[in-house]
Amino acid sequence: RGVIVRNQAVLQRGVNDDAQTMVALIRRLSYLNVQPYYVFVHDMVRGVEELRTTLQSAIDLEKQVRGSTAGFNIPAFVLDTMGGGGKRHVHSHEHYDREAGIAVFISPVVRPGRQFFYFDPIHELGVETQGRWADAEERAAIIQAARQAAGS
Repeated sequence: RGVIVRNQAVLQRGVNDDAQTMVALIRRLSYLNVQPYYVFVHDMVRGVEELRTTLQSAIDLEKQVRGSTAGFNIPAFVLDTMGGGGKRHVHSHEHYDREAGIAVFISPVVRPGRQFFYFDPIHELGVETQGRWADAEERAAIIQAARQAAGS
């Protein structure tokens, strides 16, 4: 029988955000009989902005590692939404504006009727977009546009 051991890794820019490194991690874990369970997009917390990746990077990486081993050994690429929306698969967004760096997720079972946001690292956005985020009115307009595009 034994015990099932699962790995939950955090996607970190410059550490494990390329296909070669992620495939090596998945294969090594599998060799050790550890199930590669989740790869988390880095939480939006202070002090680690330089380690965060964009949502698009996570989506692209998931596509690149799929097929490198048996399907049951491919981890789910997820993010934990702010505000209690729970874990969401990276590709399950209702709307994602790559230029503005904002994604909208819903969680119909956990929090019906609410929207949850993920924001790409500001330093990964274009200079003009960074300026828009710095302006309170522009920021509100970006968020409102994303809400509307997601269907609310």
